[in-house]
Amino acid sequence: MRACLSLNDIPEGIPMKVNIGTQLVVIIRRGSKVWAISPYCPHRGADIWKGDIVDETIRCYLHGYIYDLNTGAPILIPFSDKYSGWRETGNLIRFPVDEYGGEVCITIP
Repeated sequence: MRACLSLNDIPEGIPMKVNIGTQLVVIIRRGSKVWAISPYCPHRGADIWKGDIVDETIRCYLHGYIYDLNTGAPILIPFSDKYSGWRETGNLIRFPVDEYGGEVCITIP
């Protein structure tokens, strides 16, 4: 499934939730760069869209994990040095994004 919207309809630096078919997706824009990710943090399933966007990363509001929006990989796992049992995390689920002349298209495999 594929959905397209205007780049101008995506707010700058504020996560935006949209449904593409039955899949809830979070769209994040920084300038002309756009990412589409799952709405849930891979650590404990918190609403990742409630987190802070800093440069090309998103920080989960619940436990402070920080993920790279380009790769989906965690770049900060808090408390891992203090608590050996602190659960590690997987990568963010990312969806392909293409831009065509001011239109942003997201593909759900």
